[in-house]
This record gives sequence, C-alpha cells and structure tokens, in this order.
Amino acid sequence: MHQDEHQAMTDAPIACSLTTPALRAREHVLKREIFVGIQEMRELPDGYALRFPGDGA
Repeated sequence: MHQDEHQAMTDAPIACSLTTPALRAREHVLKREIFVGIQEMRELPDGYALRFPGDGA
C-alpha cells in the first residue's frame, strides 16, 4: 500500500447511522444466522472454538 492510499484510508470517518433499536434487531438477525450453523463449540482458555460445516468446495 502506498503512503497516499494509507493516508486516504485513515482520513475517512467511521460512523454508523443505525439507531439503538435497529442495531439490536440487526445483532439478533446476525447471531441467529451465524450460530444456527455451528456444529461444535469448545471453550478455550482465551475464547471459544467454533466448527461450521464445509461448503463442499
């Protein structure tokens, strides 16, 4: 990455226009979509290991 590209990326503000109720609703949908496919969950000393099915590719 060139210096000017890096500078342009860091100048862009990060913002979210979702309201708190919209954020909660989106979080609920994403959690349901992500966690429904978990085949195995193991607790690790520093977090969790999740196993998902392969895509057959």
